[in-house]
Order: sequence, then structure tokens, then C-alpha cells
Amino acid sequence: YQRRVRGLNFSSTYKTMKFIAVVLLAFCYFTIVSTFDDELRSIIAEAYPRVDPAQYDTFAKAIVKHILDDKSKLVEGAFPNTTVKACTPFPKSINKPTRVDCVRYSDIEVVAALGDSMSAGCGAKCTNILCLTTEYRGVAWTIGADAGAASIPMFLSQLGATLTGSSTGTGADCRTNSRAGYNCAISGAVASGIPAQATTLVGKMTSENNHAKWKMISIFIGGNNLCEACTTRGNGDRNAALKYYEDLRASLQILRNGLPNTIVNLISIVDIVKLSPFVKGSCTLLINSLCPCAIGSPEEKSYTSLLSLDYQQVTELVAEEFNVYDDFAVVIQPLFVDTDIPRDSNNAPDSSFFAPDCFHFSAKAHISCAYATANNIQFPPMLKRRYVDFTATSWECPSSPYIPVSDKVATCE
Repeated sequence: YQRRVRGLNFSSTYKTMKFIAVVLLAFCYFTIVSTFDDELRSIIAEAYPRVDPAQYDTFAKAIVKHILDDKSKLVEGAFPNTTVKACTPFPKSINKPTRVDCVRYSDIEVVAALGDSMSAGCGAKCTNILCLTTEYRGVAWTIGADAGAASIPMFLSQLGATLTGSSTGTGADCRTNSRAGYNCAISGAVASGIPAQATTLVGKMTSENNHAKWKMISIFIGGNNLCEACTTRGNGDRNAALKYYEDLRASLQILRNGLPNTIVNLISIVDIVKLSPFVKGSCTLLINSLCPCAIGSPEEKSYTSLLSLDYQQVTELVAEEFNVYDDFAVVIQPLFVDTDIPRDSNNAPDSSFFAPDCFHFSAKAHISCAYATANNIQFPPMLKRRYVDFTATSWECPSSPYIPVSDKVATCE
């Protein structure tokens, strides 16, 4: 329109201003989109190094579609209600135990965790693509201590333990993040990275004068090995069962040499091929990028499943080698050996137990794993359960104050 004020024609001025405004808006829009795209690419590259850069846009759209399809993930920071059974605390030993088979739950003073993104809580409370690399260490079932979480430290605390080392909040691992405590797990780690994590842990505990206290250290590793194992076969295979054994053995030796008075929870690896029924729609691209061997050809899946069994067997073997000391024990926690993916009331895969990338555990899954691990810690090796009950609503309370580390019945004062 035209407008005249004091004889001045504003029609051309208005058009000019409108043009400038459109140009500025366009500039701002493309700058924001470009910045967002750059940030998105950076996030995907960091969290999912196996994703082909040419697939970044498609990968991002698949995650967004998965989130929109799954309404249960739309509440930011959603956290399941956790009402664990209150257990009666045990008194601490009058004298510090000198034998690992006479350690009470209440005698544990330090907790720690080694592993990969599962122990880092990667994406556990995430509801959108921008937080997929956030490490929610405070909800990790092996070491988290956030309010509302369920974890090994929470379980031990209920039984009378006063602990150092638990994780809270979010952030990087124990090397640079004080809130991580002794959570030295690194996202993306494979078994060959655990010796370095063990070395870091020993140095940190020693410098903080916690190395001689009774400790419980949880190790969960091997998922990333299995995810690529079907593609690395041949001479010098970095994911072979023998290499996995050697990496675990080296890690445990470092812990044994530097950290007396330690109980190690060595958590058996899960067969990742069991993810296959979950891989539909947008999850197909996501899992194919994150863990191709889980949904490869029939031959590749068969190879990967058999390798997971080999991993479980060598885990048993390496644990036996270290169960010859008075002040150090390695206890297999086989909760994933026979575990299937969680299913809903219609027997369909329950996506609420997974992060938006269809791969990492959600906070809800961490809680279920905490219940299963806490229950297994109470039983000697022959009686441990080999599955996670995803319908469980709490852990059980132990009847004995002593942590069973072998099938032998110890005589303790």
C-alpha cells in the first residue's frame, strides 16, 4: 500500500525495508539451520562413528520419526517411578575383614564401574536427538546415585554401606568429571580399552587413599565388539574370543595388582542378535548404522550369536583364574545370558526400555538391570539367575549379611 506523510512517498521506502527484512530473515534462517545441521552432524559423528556421513540426514530423520511414533518418550527427562523394597541394614564387621568371602554388604566402602556407553548411561533419559550423546551417569545401574534411580550403590546403601565413588548427574568419565565418581566407563569402548580404564581407576583410587578399602567394581564390556565382529573376521581379528579373553585378563590383573580388598562383578555380555525382533520401521536404519552385526545376513547373525556364547565362556574362564586370592574375587553376574528383549502386554518389543536410538538402555531398563544385578549379588554362582525380569518392581532383600563370592560356605566370625 501507499502512505503519504508530510508529502513523503513511503511506498518505495516500505518495499525497500520489506526486501531488507526478508533478506535478513532468510540469512538468519539459513544460519540457524546451518548451525543446527553442523551441531547435528557433530553429535552423530561423536555418538555413532559407524554411521556413514552421507547418511547423517536420513539417520537424524529416522530418530525423529521413532521419537514421534513412540509417545512414551515425549516427556523430557521422564523417569519411571522407582519404589524399591526397603531392606534392613546389616551392622558392619567389628574388625575389617581380611578374607573376601567374609565381607558383608555393609563393609563395602567404595564402588566403581568400567565399560562402555551402557555403564555411562548414554541416552538413558534422552527424549530427542540432541541429547543422545549425553551420558546420564547418575542413573547407570552399575554405579548411579541420582534420586529416583535404582543401582548397585543404592542397594548396598540400603544394607548399611557408606559409599564413595557413585556417579551423579551427567557428563564425561572419571578422568575429567568429579560427578562421575569412579565411573571410568567410556562410551564407544571395546574390550581392548578396559586395561586403560583399569589403570586410570587404580591411579585415581590410590591418589585418593581409597585403594585399600573394601570395594565393589562392576565391569560390563563387549557389546561394541559384537556389533562389528561379523565384519572383522580373519587373521588378527580384534574381536576374536581369544582377544576378548586377553583384554579381560589384562584388565583384571591391573586391578588385582593395584587394588587389594576388591570384589569384581564381571557382567556377562548379552547376545545382541536378540535385538532383531525390535528392528522395524525407523529402527532398521538406526540399528544397521549402530550395530550392523545384530541385523546382518543369517550367516552374520549366526556368527555373532555364537561369538557371544564364546565371550560368555571365556568370561567364566578368566574369572576362575583370579579366584585364588584371600582379598580379591571375580564374580560372574550372568543376568544377560538368557535374557530376551523386553516385551509389552501384547508380546511386542517394548521400546520404552530403549533410548530414541533403539539401541541404548533407557532409564527404565537401567532400573530393571539394577534389580536383576542386586538379586544376583545375593546368590552363590550356582544359584545366580541368567535373565533380567523386566516386570520386576524391586529387588529382594538378602537374608545373610555376607556377600557370596563362591559356592563354598564360608565360616566367618
